[in-house]
Parts: sequence; structure tokens; C-alpha cells
Amino acid sequence: MLTPVSILLTVPSALIGIFAAVKLTGGDINLYTQIAMILLIGMASRNAILIVEFAKLLREERGYSVFDAALNAAKLRFRALLMTAFSFILGVAPLMIASSAGAQAQKAIGFASFGGMLTATIIGTLLVPVFFYVFQTLREKFHRQPSELVTESAVINTSTDNVK
Repeated sequence: MLTPVSILLTVPSALIGIFAAVKLTGGDINLYTQIAMILLIGMASRNAILIVEFAKLLREERGYSVFDAALNAAKLRFRALLMTAFSFILGVAPLMIASSAGAQAQKAIGFASFGGMLTATIIGTLLVPVFFYVFQTLREKFHRQPSELVTESAVINTSTDNVK
């Protein structure tokens, strides 16, 4: 239940980059910038999902500690995350230098996407393992694992069967 929170907390990093890029270029928040926002919410979430899902795999199936799972997931997924992020960033670069018809719309999407993805990549790769560590630790501290509940219910059923 808390795992998606660690993913969703990366979305503001993309929005910070969008607002900074719009402010630096003297633009405004228009329809094209809003389209870039929606796009980057998905892209930032995807980047976070890459790290969190791998960290969950390391934690649950391989028995790593929460700290080691977060750290190793960030290290092992770092290259894949950077390759997809920088290919996206370089892919929107031509939009930033557009000069043909509709250039203002292309520039709005280009600058917003460039700034948002850049900050989402930099800030997100640093914060996602931290968020995973915090929320996974809270989850394990306050929520019982399904295997613990099954074991406990089996003990209770066995003890009530002996009473009859």
C-alpha cells in the first residue's frame, strides 16, 4: 500500500523542472506545456517504477535488507534509466530550436519536456531509493506480512481444535 507513494513522490521533481524551464525561457503555462506535464508525470513515474520494482524483487525474493535492496536497485537500474531519459531529452532537443510554422507550440513542448525530464532524472534517481527505504521500512514495521498472518491463524485454529 505504501509502495506507490514512493513512486508518486517523484512526480513533483518533473513539475519543478517544467516550471523552471518555462520561467527561464520567459514562456507561460499553456496547453502545450500542460501536455508536456502529463507526459512527464508518466515518464517520471516509469523511471521510479524501474527502481522500486527491482528493489522489491531484491527484498522479497533474494532476501536483501531494505537498505541494500534500495541501493543495489538504484545501482543496477541506473544505466537503463539514464539511457531512456537521455534519449528522450535528446529527442525533444530539436523542438527547442524549431523555427518553422507552429514553432511556438513546439518550443513550449520542447523546453517543458527537456527541463522536466532533466530534473526528474537527476532528482528522481537520488530520491527514489530514499523513498523506497523509508516507505518499505514503515510498511514492514506496521503491517504484517501475509505469511505471518497465515502462520498465526493456523496456530489459533490448532489451539481451538484441541479445546473441542
